[in-house]
Amino acid sequence: METQAFSFADIIAIIKKRFKILVLVGVVAGILATVFSGPSFIKPRYTSTAIYYPSNLTPYSKETRTEQLLQLFESTDIRKELVSKFDLYTKYEIDSGAPSSKFYMNAMLNERISINKTKYESVEITIQDEDPQVAFDMVNEMRNQLNLKARELQREKSIEIVNMRKREVQEHQAHIDSLIAKMVNLGKEYGVIEYEAQAAQVLEGYFDLLSSGKSENSSSVKEAKMMLEGLKLKGPEFKSLYEVLEFSSEEFGEMILDYQSSLNDIKKELTYLNEVVSPEVADKKSYPIRWIILFTAVFSSVLFTLVAL
Repeated sequence: METQAFSFADIIAIIKKRFKILVLVGVVAGILATVFSGPSFIKPRYTSTAIYYPSNLTPYSKETRTEQLLQLFESTDIRKELVSKFDLYTKYEIDSGAPSSKFYMNAMLNERISINKTKYESVEITIQDEDPQVAFDMVNEMRNQLNLKARELQREKSIEIVNMRKREVQEHQAHIDSLIAKMVNLGKEYGVIEYEAQAAQVLEGYFDLLSSGKSENSSSVKEAKMMLEGLKLKGPEFKSLYEVLEFSSEEFGEMILDYQSSLNDIKKELTYLNEVVSPEVADKKSYPIRWIILFTAVFSSVLFTLVAL
């Protein structure tokens, strides 16, 4: 059985024959689209936009600072603060006690909040709301919360570094104290307090005593010989301890400076955004775009009617 296909001429003929019907359908569809896209059925939304460059951020792994900024803007903590500050459960008429309340809230936020990386390595924040002032305030609040979140993360790392450097300072201090204790002990037991200068002085005094006719059995000569023996036995050890102490003291000074620098990092009140485009309070709605709704409704209605005919 052969099927006769419609030609373009046949379609034109149908349009001419049913032109009034098609026009009537288009007019009705246009009127309905105009009514149902109005503010009584679809609340108009206003958009506020800001563009930021990252600043003072330290990237992890191979990510860029812009990618880190995107991740921070997407953080759960920032969303929670927005929901709390603007009472969004009430605003969006979502029952916060319902089991799926978080799902619906996230869906609503995803619909109204857009966070995108631009081709210039900046981040664009766009927020829609029925109140233009609220949209503006939410963009600013996201900026504020990002600074707080980034500062919190930085301080957590700074505290870890402070604790690590504090342990290093304490361990190095204990090491220096042990060196000093050993040197003090050598001084008490063997009379060694400064190796090279003391050795020269004791040796000179010893020879002076002998040259002055003092007997080797005299107390002064015996004392000098005892000091010489002490210097001979423990002098090199004392000298080695002194050199290690000198080097350790220099290291200790550098550690103290690093420790103080880490403490200062905790107290810093840095910002992490450079604002390129500031948000504004919109004076014209951005949603819905009524001419698109009207065109789509009329075109699809007329097309459907034509196919049916």
